Amino acid sequence: MSRIPILRIGFDKRMMSWEIPKFRAAVIESTSRSEDHFHNHGAGTTTIYRYPRIQYKIIDKRPHIICLEEGTDAIHALLKKKQYWFDVGRSEGIKEYKIAEANYAYHEITNGRLHTYSLLNYIPFNQEVYQKYKASSSKARKARLLTDQLHKHLTTFLKAVEYEDDGDIVLSDPIIYKEQFIQYKRQYHLAYRVSFTSSLDLPDYVGLGKGTSVGFGILRKTKKS
Repeated sequence: MSRIPILRIGFDKRMMSWEIPKFRAAVIESTSRSEDHFHNHGAGTTTIYRYPRIQYKIIDKRPHIICLEEGTDAIHALLKKKQYWFDVGRSEGIKEYKIAEANYAYHEITNGRLHTYSLLNYIPFNQEVYQKYKASSSKARKARLLTDQLHKHLTTFLKAVEYEDDGDIVLSDPIIYKEQFIQYKRQYHLAYRVSFTSSLDLPDYVGLGKGTSVGFGILRKTKKS
């Protein structure tokens, strides 16, 4: 079991998913880079490799910031400003954004009942694994690679939140509903919309896979079994 604090902040303006990197950059600049959880960089251009505790996403067509654990404290570097002026690269330039919702709660990750999840714009493969996926002519092999990556990324998240449980975790093979190439960091990556079932009770809107800080791999529970 692991009990983690989560803060979800939603803003009032509509936004497209491809605008999230610029929204993220605008938020970072508005905080004068005072907290590394906003951008995951240390001194200079040094990257801090960790599961991001502040994630930027589109939910219901509006920009949101999801804060987990230490991120719920770091976000005060933004919230203390009271007014939020962001330039996301549109023709109208800088505009004021208002907070439309803010929800703070603790989520207990438990292992027991089965839950079904959707995973939107999930980027499972790095370049090495993608080449194996691309080279394979076996549908079963490709499905196994996708399942292995989902297990890997779920394990990364569980380790980050210090989840501990001696019980066996149920994780089904993902069902693919859509696949497409999406641009991320000036490269095109194969991304999926999938569903899967697990015995873990996971929090909504956290990210799995590559690009979680900028809205890829959004997890959401669809139903309980």
